[in-house]
Amino acid sequence: MRNQDLSRQAARPKDLILLGTVFKMAVRWKVLAASPAVDLPKPPEPRHKVRYLSRDEWTRFEAACTPWLRPVVAMAVATGMRLKEVVSLRWDDLDRQAGVIHVAEDTKTGTRPIRFGAVVRETCWTPGSAAFARRPCSSTRRASL
Repeated sequence: MRNQDLSRQAARPKDLILLGTVFKMAVRWKVLAASPAVDLPKPPEPRHKVRYLSRDEWTRFEAACTPWLRPVVAMAVATGMRLKEVVSLRWDDLDRQAGVIHVAEDTKTGTRPIRFGAVVRETCWTPGSAAFARRPCSSTRRASL
């Protein structure tokens, strides 16, 4: 029973948003003259907790990765990029001089710039690193990060 109470509490904000939307549409379609949900108090947005890995957690996590996965994980953690964004990178997307990665997005602007630092430089351009060893000859091929 307690789990049902918790799930019900989590659903309440969504229910209020849905109810407000229904009434708003009823006013727009002239089914109602005014929305009874106008003054409905909205619950506060939940605070999402941001947590970073400690050095020890990162070391253990990286050690647990297979060698081919380490550059992908390092890039994702260092830049905050999503897995799809990391594995979709092409060498043309990395501007070494400016220190910027241009991440392709399906938006009006087309790309989102992400600044990068030493971790990405080390992952991509250090001789002997996994990504450097697999760098394609042609810059139009996909990166194997």
